[in-house]
Amino acid sequence: MKQCISLISLTFLLLCASTVQAENNYLEVNLGYNALDDIHFSTETSTDLKYDGIADFDDGYFYGLTFGYEVNPYRFAAEISYTENTINNFYTQLGLMKNEYNFEGNVNAKSAMFCFFRDYHLFSTASPYLGIGLGSTNLEIDGWDQRGYFFNDSTAVFTYLASAGLLIHLTEKIDINLSYRYMNTNDFTLQQIIEDIKYRYEMNYETNLFLAGIKFSY
Repeated sequence: MKQCISLISLTFLLLCASTVQAENNYLEVNLGYNALDDIHFSTETSTDLKYDGIADFDDGYFYGLTFGYEVNPYRFAAEISYTENTINNFYTQLGLMKNEYNFEGNVNAKSAMFCFFRDYHLFSTASPYLGIGLGSTNLEIDGWDQRGYFFNDSTAVFTYLASAGLLIHLTEKIDINLSYRYMNTNDFTLQQIIEDIKYRYEMNYETNLFLAGIKFSY
């Protein structure tokens, strides 16, 4: 967490030194690869049982739509996005006892972010950039485990990101955008009731995104 805050602070400082030039609105569409980290969770039940666990996932996909305004070399943007990953299985650890459960289900994240980018016009055909973003994500997990227990819960959580990328200039108004993003959330809690016992799972959502998109200025 502290390393991420330091990264965002350094990125923000790097965003701040340049002259202001042209102004444009733009629309951008991004698709990509979502490498979701394992989710480590802490569980507490209504019977005061406590244990830890890990859920692992297949890599998934990302869809994003961005509406922005650029005052060269700065860009201000509002973005909505959707990611989805399939859950492989999860493990629980209670003392020395470790259990593995097969789980069929998905975790999906619907995000609304406000982003700030700083472009560096180092080349005539391409411009690297750095960015940061803040917003909210609605996270939902649903599925069944091998015991036949169904899980479905969702919550909204504060989200932040740091990004780096390269704009490849095709024309004066069209760019290809290749980027990497690190995205993380605050800790959040999901709940489940099994045989009249309430389970509370505390966790966070952390992922690495590798994206390709097309940007239209107008």
